[in-house]
Amino acid sequence: MSASSGALSSNRKTISALLAYSIKLEQDEHFDSWSCATGKSPHLAESLVPTITGLIASCLRILVTCIAITNRGKATTARELGQLTEVAATCFLSTFAKMYFTPSSMETIGQQYRDRFPSQANFRDLSCHFTMSAIHHLFYPTDQRLFLGWSRYNPPAQQHIAFAKTLARVAWVESRRREHRGKVPHWILRFASHSLSQDPSPPTSVIVHCLLIIAIGLGCDVSRCDTMVWARRFVQPNVL
Repeated sequence: MSASSGALSSNRKTISALLAYSIKLEQDEHFDSWSCATGKSPHLAESLVPTITGLIASCLRILVTCIAITNRGKATTARELGQLTEVAATCFLSTFAKMYFTPSSMETIGQQYRDRFPSQANFRDLSCHFTMSAIHHLFYPTDQRLFLGWSRYNPPAQQHIAFAKTLARVAWVESRRREHRGKVPHWILRFASHSLSQDPSPPTSVIVHCLLIIAIGLGCDVSRCDTMVWARRFVQPNVL
């Protein structure tokens, strides 16, 4: 990993810029409303990345460089690369959650991921264990990956808020993918159930987004913008 550390020193400014750009997208209401309609971003910085797919690809390249997989599938990373790995993983998942990819582009991203990370990869020892496991579940079917349980998930409030918001968006995107046929993957529903059963209760924002996840899973008419702009619209159920 020492060689990788040297190579990654030049990438620290890049990932900082990627994170800052991801935060800008997160806070930009014009991006939210415009991307809901078109699936594109009106504010892409050409000097940084040409497309949202390029942003995800940049994060994936850093994850591939930072994370080593042992013969038994255990994921490891050098201590000095832990924060960089966590930033790249968070940026990857949050950016993915803001876009709806075509089947071909989704397959391209998935193949790039699967080429590096085997189906039985175990991220338990990483500080970004849950984020990487969530990413992993996007690209492998249930019978090919390790079970993702949430019993150990008890993050700081702000981290929980951001993660719940991201998974609500992922739930919407995943429910639109052909193989799920309008359903939310069980691993996301388990996250919502775990969060809602916590004592003391999680922040209000977490509760709102977990209820959105459940509503999507029940087939309610939840728009993409509902999951992107703080769930400010009412959820209207389909005719039962």
